[in-house]
Amino acid sequence: MRSIKTARNLTATDVLRRVVGVAGIATLSLILSACVMRGDVNHAETQPAAESSVTDGASGVEDDEAAAEDQGQAESEKTEEGAGQQKSSDADGIDFSAGGACANGEDGFIKGLDLEVTLSGTCGTIEIEGANLKIALENANTVAIRGENNTVSGADWDVVVIQGLNITADAASADTIDVNGKDVKFTSRLSRTVLLSGEGIDVTTGDATSIAVAGVKNKVVADTVSESITVEGSNNDVAWTGGISQETSVKGEANSFTRP
Repeated sequence: MRSIKTARNLTATDVLRRVVGVAGIATLSLILSACVMRGDVNHAETQPAAESSVTDGASGVEDDEAAAEDQGQAESEKTEEGAGQQKSSDADGIDFSAGGACANGEDGFIKGLDLEVTLSGTCGTIEIEGANLKIALENANTVAIRGENNTVSGADWDVVVIQGLNITADAASADTIDVNGKDVKFTSRLSRTVLLSGEGIDVTTGDATSIAVAGVKNKVVADTVSESITVEGSNNDVAWTGGISQETSVKGEANSFTRP
């Protein structure tokens, strides 16, 4: 009986140990499974973060490239703008609004209000624009006068272009006179080509090659006209003392001619 009890006791102990062993193994398995699952979770959380870092880095590079491109474009536009301004300045030439002297046929301009300017030397193209100007301009290839109430005088001009109101100009000689305006007066001893368009324009010249008048109430007086006189408009008056015997073409009414 004792031996049977001991055997039974040993058997119970063994059973208990086995149960504990089995429970321990199960517990260990659960712990290991939890660790593995935790590792997978951490790995899954870490991987998007890494991918996000890579994405953020790429986005930063793209932003830097875009900023560099914008800066380059801005600098390019600034350079083009500067070139455009320089070009415009070169086109206008030298500012002679305070007077001075031309050298080697320089181009320039005089612009302003209530100015009295003297410009000496031989100039290229001089643009005069403003109001109440008194300009003394010696020699020039081309003189362009615009504005109102301006007075311009000079020596030898190749081409004179006048546009405006109440302008008075005179030169020793001007190969071509082109006037478009109102109440303009021009005097020259020699003008080969005279072109008038407007109202109340008065031109007095010496020997001329051709005269063309368009508009109303304009007047031209010349010493001689060698080739042609054409008139279109009304109440215009043309007089000459030598050269061709009569006007070439007339269109309009009440135009008068004083012939040689």
